[in-house]
Amino acid sequence: MRFESKQQLSRAIRMWSINHNREFRVVESKSNTWVAKCKSAFERSTTTVANVSYPPCDWCVRAVKKKTHGLWQITKWVNDHNCVGDLMSNSNASLTSSVIARHIVRSIEDDPGFKVKNIVSHVKKVLKVDVSYKKAWYGRRKAIELIFGSWDANFAELPKYVDALMQSNQGSVIRWLHHSDSTDRLKTFKYVFWAFGPAIDAFHTCRPVICVDGTHLRGEYKGKLLVAVTQDANNHIIPLAYAIVDEETICSWSWFMEQLRYNVARDRYPICVISDRHNGIIHAMTHYDYWQEPLAFHRFCLRHVRSNLMSHFKGLHLRRLCWAMGKSRQLRKWRAFKRELRNMFPDAWSYLSNIGAEKWCLTHDGENRWGILTTNISESYNNVLRGARHLPIRACIDMTFHRTVELFKTRREDARHCRYPFPPKIWRRFKNSDLKAGTHRAPLPDLLVILGPQYLWRRLRPIQTSSMAVVNNMWEVQMQAKVPKHLIKDLSHKLRKSI
Repeated sequence: MRFESKQQLSRAIRMWSINHNREFRVVESKSNTWVAKCKSAFERSTTTVANVSYPPCDWCVRAVKKKTHGLWQITKWVNDHNCVGDLMSNSNASLTSSVIARHIVRSIEDDPGFKVKNIVSHVKKVLKVDVSYKKAWYGRRKAIELIFGSWDANFAELPKYVDALMQSNQGSVIRWLHHSDSTDRLKTFKYVFWAFGPAIDAFHTCRPVICVDGTHLRGEYKGKLLVAVTQDANNHIIPLAYAIVDEETICSWSWFMEQLRYNVARDRYPICVISDRHNGIIHAMTHYDYWQEPLAFHRFCLRHVRSNLMSHFKGLHLRRLCWAMGKSRQLRKWRAFKRELRNMFPDAWSYLSNIGAEKWCLTHDGENRWGILTTNISESYNNVLRGARHLPIRACIDMTFHRTVELFKTRREDARHCRYPFPPKIWRRFKNSDLKAGTHRAPLPDLLVILGPQYLWRRLRPIQTSSMAVVNNMWEVQMQAKVPKHLIKDLSHKLRKSI
C-alpha cells in the first residue's frame, strides 16, 4: 500500500485505528521512515496484576519512503492486536481534532453554524467514539480554517476582497475607522461598516422604521456584529447595514449610527429607531441632531423593557400588565392597565414612569413605530447569521452578502407570483378586518355624526349591515375625506359604542 505523503499515511492509520477502536503511538518519524506500535505495548510493559506480567501487544506498522517512486510504502503490517479487551472506553486518542475537522468539513460547508453538541453526537453516531466538547470545538474551528482560510489570512485579504465586492455591486458602501497608531504601510482597523446598494434603495420604499441590535462574534478574534434591519410591505425582513466593532460601547454605537444616517437613511425624515436600552444607542440618539426629534424618534423594544422590569421586580401578573400596557392601542384600556399596575405594584410603576410612556407604549407613541413592538426582526436576522459569527472576517462579510442576495431573490419570486391587490400578509389582515366590520350594525348615527363634519367633504349614507358596504365606506372616508389614521383605526370601536 502506497501513500503520497507522510500525512496521508498517518491519517489512514488513524482512521483504521478508530474503526477498530484501537490506539497507537508513533515511535519513529523521520524523513524516510515512519513506525507506530500499539499504545498498550508501552503500558503493559510496566503493568502487573496479581504478580503476572502481560506480554506487550505485537501490533506494529512500518513504512518507508522509496527512492524509486518517491511514495511512502508500508513494509511491515501486523494485522491483529493481541490485547483484546484492554480498551473498555469509547474514547479514542487517535481521533484528534484534525481528524474531526476533515470528517465534518462537508457539514460546515452547508452550515457554518454547526453546533458543537451536534458535532459530538454526529461523531458518536458515525464513528462510535465519544469526544469531549473541547475537542469537538477545536475540530469545528479547524474545519472552518480548511474551508475559509485562517483568521490572519482573512484579514490580509480583506481590503482587496471588499474593493472587488463594492465595485461589482453599484451603490454599496463600506467605511473604515482605523486605530490612531496605524501607518500608511500598515493600517489596523477598529471598526468596519458596510451596506449593500439594493438594500439601501429598498429602505426608501419601506416604512421608516429601523431596528438595531448587536451580537457576539465567535472565533480567534472576538468582537461584536452590529446589524440594522427593516420590514418590507409584506412584513419580511430586509437587512440594511452591518458593522464589526470591538465592543458595544458609546463610541462604537455612535460611529455605527452616524454611518447609518449618512449612508443608508440619508435625507429621509422622520425615522423611528427601535432598540434595547443600551447606553451607546441612547447616547447617539440624544447627542446627534440628525437623530433627534422631529427628524428621528427613538423607541424601546417592549420585550427588553419588560425584561429589565422583571430583573428588578418579580411577579407573573406584573409581567402581563407591562406587556398589556405596551401593546394597547386604546387609551382607555391603557389607563385601566395603568391603574391596576400602579395600585398593585407602586414601585414598578415608578420604575416604568422614569422610562417614559412614549418610549414603549403604542398609545403614547404618536404612530412613529408603525405598530412594531420589539426588535425581534433584528434578532431573528441575527439568528439567520448565526453561522457567520464563527467565521473569519472576510468570510463573515461574504456570508452577509450571499444571505442578502438570497433574501432579495426570494422576495422577488414572492412578488412575481402575488395575485392580490396588496402583499399577502396585508391582504389577509384586510380580509379579517372586512369580516370583523361586517358584524357591526349602525343604522344611526351615520359617519357624519361619528367622525364629525370637519373631516368630511360630503354627507355619507348610513353604514349598511353588509361587510362590503362597510369596507367601501371606510375606504371612501380615508381616501377622499382624508380622515386621520387614528380615527380610521378607532372607527370600529366607535361604531360598536354608538349602538
